[in-house]
Order: sequence, then C-alpha cells, then structure tokens
Amino acid sequence: MVNRMKVKAYNIKKQIFAFFTVTLVLIAVQSYAQDTQNNRAAPQMVQSSSKNSSSKSSFSPASFENLVLKMYVSRFYNVPSYWFEQGIWQKENEYTQIAGGDDEIISPYQLNMIKKVRYYRYTGRHPLDAGYAACTKEFLSRFSFYRFKGKTMIPWVDVYLFALDMHTGLLFSYALPSRFDKVWGNYVPRDWIPIEQHPYIREHFPDTAFYQFDPVGYVTHEGKIVMYEWIMKQNGRKEKDPLVNYLPRFQYNQQEASPAGAGYSPYKK
Repeated sequence: MVNRMKVKAYNIKKQIFAFFTVTLVLIAVQSYAQDTQNNRAAPQMVQSSSKNSSSKSSFSPASFENLVLKMYVSRFYNVPSYWFEQGIWQKENEYTQIAGGDDEIISPYQLNMIKKVRYYRYTGRHPLDAGYAACTKEFLSRFSFYRFKGKTMIPWVDVYLFALDMHTGLLFSYALPSRFDKVWGNYVPRDWIPIEQHPYIREHFPDTAFYQFDPVGYVTHEGKIVMYEWIMKQNGRKEKDPLVNYLPRFQYNQQEASPAGAGYSPYKK
C-alpha cells in the first residue's frame, strides 16, 4: 500500500513537471516567433561613422502630435526597443498627455511582459523640474519628454525614457534614478531626478544640461526609434553599480550625432 502511494505521488510529480516544462516551451516558442516576425523586437544598432552629417532635419513639433510611443522587450535580447505609430494622446493637463491603459501590454506571452502600461508625453515643461532653468522656456519647448509605467510579474516599474528634440529627431537622456531596488537579482530604478541634479553628474559634469550630452539615438521619418550602439552596449553591461547602465556620455566623438552615426550634441558647450 505504501509503495503504491509512493508510486502515485511520483507520477503526480512527473505530470506537474511535464506540464510546466511544456508551458515554458510554448512561451519560448511564442516569444521566438514574435521576435523573428517583428523587426521591432531586435533593437537596431547603428555603427559610428566618420562622416560628419548635419543634425538638421525637416522635423517639426507638429510631426509628433499624432504619434504615440510604443515599446517592446525581446525575450532573447532582454533590451527594450521603441517606435512611434499613429494614435491619439489623451490630455491630462496643460503639459501632460497619456496613452495606453489597463489593456495595454508590452511583450505579451513572455515571462518579462509588462501589463497596464501607460505612456506619458510632456511638452512645454520638464516633468521632474517645473522650474527648470538651464535654458529658456522657448528653447525647452523644442523637446518632448517620454516616460512609461507598468506592472511586471513582481514590481511596478516607472521609467523616464528620453527627451525628443522635435526639430532634429535626436534623443537625449534627461533623468537618472537616485536609487535602486533589488528584486530577484535585478535592479529596478527608483526615484528619478533631473540628470543635472544627480550627484554623479554634479561631480563629473557640472553645469551641463541634458541636451548637451551625446544623444542616445534618433527618430526616422517612418517613426522608428533607433538607439546608438554605445548606449545599447552600456545598457546590457553587468555592473556592481547599476547606475553605470544609465549614465550619459559627453563629447566622446569628433562628429555631430546624426542618422549616419553616434556623436556629440549639436548644443554642446
């Protein structure tokens, strides 16, 4: 009798193990299929070029009024990619617009999916510093600032992404996390502050505004967001100090940033 019970218990364990194994395989297959069929899943990397291209473009603030931010996190790259598509922003107040909602999901069918996603767009004012004084209000109005919030399997995430120069299409980091929570071995950024106010920036790059650092990417006229290779590699590094993954770069190249390759800001000192 005891032996029969042991055999039965063993068979039940085998069935449970088989169920979870099949489930994980199905998730992996679905993720792989989505990654291979959607070219937005694998972030495009742009090699630096020696060609010195002008940052001027035919973009204007009106070009982005009806373009809503979207995001995807590849199961295999585990690095986010972004793009714009036609859509409608819901106005929250004079400076803030919101898209997404309880039904918005990033990377469905994956273990790293994010639910209840909301994208934020801020124009006319810095989202973390209403009295931002590093430039005139007129100059600041050329930027729109993006952020997203969502629910993962464990914590809520709230990330200040990048500022878009609506005249050149260039993207800049504009905020840094002031602390991190460690969840299941992963560092989750918390308590974001303007990049100029972070202690590291104050020590190493005093009196440098976010738009004077090297751009992290650019937007194509088709609405695709392309991140430069240097920031993609930096985001993927495994460091004891997670802040390293978020730090900006300053005048590393001898060329101006453009779709031809990474470089310095057109607004550098």
